[in-house]
Amino acid sequence: VNISYTANTEPVSDSKTITRTINVTKPDGSVTTTKQTAKLTRSGVKNDATGDITWGDWDTSSWAAFTTPTITGYTPSQANVAKTEVTSATKDTTVNISYTANTEPVSESKTITRTINVTNPDGSVKTTKQDAKLMRTGTKDDITGKTTWNNWSTGNWSEFDTPTIAGYTPTQSFVAQQAVGGDTQNVTVNISYTAD
Repeated sequence: VNISYTANTEPVSDSKTITRTINVTKPDGSVTTTKQTAKLTRSGVKNDATGDITWGDWDTSSWAAFTTPTITGYTPSQANVAKTEVTSATKDTTVNISYTANTEPVSESKTITRTINVTNPDGSVKTTKQDAKLMRTGTKDDITGKTTWNNWSTGNWSEFDTPTIAGYTPTQSFVAQQAVGGDTQNVTVNISYTAD
């Protein structure tokens, strides 16, 4: 008669928790932290004689979808964090979200004028206005109202030739062409005649 022994066994179980940490940094610098935990379990059989455990597979779980809070005037770095399956191979994860102020494109224009007054010998005055219209674009911060401007465009005033009047000499025979930039101011040029 052959008699043998079989080691006693007992069921055992194991678990672990895997965490996704979501840090939301608000515009005022405060941070709201949300921790999403996924608990995984597995079952096994322990050999009471050797202490060895034969494990089954881990089960799976998931982290729920997360929607970033809406703050008027700001856009989050990501609007949501997707639902994610969690397996035994998944590691703890941290997601950092922040906000930037919304902006909008803006533009403006201005007209810079050169006024040329020609006083004729009879005292009458002929006025010529030369306009240069400049534009610039910028970005407005919707929260602070501050606008960051790009450079002004440029323009020019064309050359002006003083009319010739027989027997008279003008104080200047022409007004030169001139480039007009954002810092250029309105200008007045007065021209008159003297008898030869």
